Amino acid sequence: MADKVTSYDLSALQSALTNKDEGVIQQLHAKHLLQLESSLQQRYPQLDIVPTDRVAEKLLPNAALNYRPLSTPADGNCFFNAVSIALVGSTALAETLRLLTAIEIGKADNNYFLHPIIETAMSLPCVHQRETHMSLLTSDDEVEHTRHENGDMEALQQLAIKTSTDSYWAGFIHFLAVSNVTGYNIKSFYPQTDCLCEPMKLLLNSSVPPSTDNSCGQINIMWSNVNGGISEQAMFVPNHFVPLSEEVFFYSDDDLYDDKTLAILDRVIIPSLVTTASEWETDNVPLKKLKCLSVPKAPAEVENTLNVEEKVASEDSLSDLESFSSEGCDSESTSGDEGDDEDDIKTSVDGIINWFEPFRKIIKKPFYGEKSGPTVNLEQETSELNLLMSFLGEHFLDTTASVSNQYVQMYKMKTSHLTAKDIAVYIGLRIVMGVDPKSAIDDYWSTDACLVNKFVSTTISKNLFKDIHRAFHVDDPRNTAQTSALDRVNSLLSNMKTKSKEFFNLHENISIDEAMIKFH
Repeated sequence: MADKVTSYDLSALQSALTNKDEGVIQQLHAKHLLQLESSLQQRYPQLDIVPTDRVAEKLLPNAALNYRPLSTPADGNCFFNAVSIALVGSTALAETLRLLTAIEIGKADNNYFLHPIIETAMSLPCVHQRETHMSLLTSDDEVEHTRHENGDMEALQQLAIKTSTDSYWAGFIHFLAVSNVTGYNIKSFYPQTDCLCEPMKLLLNSSVPPSTDNSCGQINIMWSNVNGGISEQAMFVPNHFVPLSEEVFFYSDDDLYDDKTLAILDRVIIPSLVTTASEWETDNVPLKKLKCLSVPKAPAEVENTLNVEEKVASEDSLSDLESFSSEGCDSESTSGDEGDDEDDIKTSVDGIINWFEPFRKIIKKPFYGEKSGPTVNLEQETSELNLLMSFLGEHFLDTTASVSNQYVQMYKMKTSHLTAKDIAVYIGLRIVMGVDPKSAIDDYWSTDACLVNKFVSTTISKNLFKDIHRAFHVDDPRNTAQTSALDRVNSLLSNMKTKSKEFFNLHENISIDEAMIKFH
């Protein structure tokens, strides 16, 4: 991983941006860009070991239900922490990303306020003015005032200086810049959009590509709130970011509840799990003016079903509820027949919570590298023969004929000389014989109409076929130490291995069976 950016580097960058010292800026950029590229070349994030952010999990929008929000430190650098975790599985690159993003925003040739995504969003019909939307992109009144008074580039220069300060919060402009820094598409997810205008819906749920033609891939970042946004207020106020990891599940512990029970647990238990400000260092400066609907209450009749009179006071209450329900299942299952295993698993509590034996979660790890599959264009008009000869090699028939002729002379056969055409005919007939197997070679030339193969018998005489069959070799006996039967086809095997690797990239399609490993 890249070396941790020192506070000296950030201070030096802040001073250089303030004084417009291009020499220092370029030196810091070259140093830390090299570290970032080195880390990304070795990229294999172990995202399956990163804990799930249970608060953010309740905020997932419908478009992100197949993703798992990853726990991210809320130390004021949560945006860069989230991007770093998505890239390398840890926060090791967070400060490097902050430094490089500040430099990227401060470049004189990049006016991020005129980014195509922003221009597209601003073109949508809306009752609000463009200036109102633009003020939401930075979440910084000073930067917005500078933009209004002195123009876009002065505002971006001020934003770059502030970004070089540790714990400075991030806005949508940082999504645009960090995409260019990393070379990755940054997909933004915003939890609640019902009360957002159309331009802001588009911006906060957009996929930001890098300015280069080629993208290295995509990472997913969701706007979040360390307190979950679960309150009676009518505004969702984001003050945190988390990366989203695509996961594959059969069942998890959350599947132990049906939809009716979850509707109650969301309201009753989740508020007790909200992390307090003393447990997290929040960014404190939220994205302003983004209004969302308040969280709906559970129906009163549903609460009465479970006799819920007050909110649960602690996180332990959830485990107590599960423990109580489990004991109830155990007591009922032991009272029945011991052999009725299926009933033991599916025993219910008051007909609401159906318990069953969950499967373990299956982690789908991503593969990196070249795309698997054939490396040749199979869509072109390529015949089966040409494809076969691509594996055998253009000189295979001539070489095999030359080697086989040595055996013709050695055995003093009646056939005087074999040609490449003779070898090709022999190989083709062997393939036909594999499709039409018979109990004896002679049957292919039989006078019995039930046994004879007309194609074989009219293509070559039986005696010539047997001579070729006896003389057929692929390795020169004078140049090969043939200690086993396999050595006689060593050159063919070696060539086929090389061609197979050349024409097909196995990658994640490789599987190793125990029968492939030699037993001792």
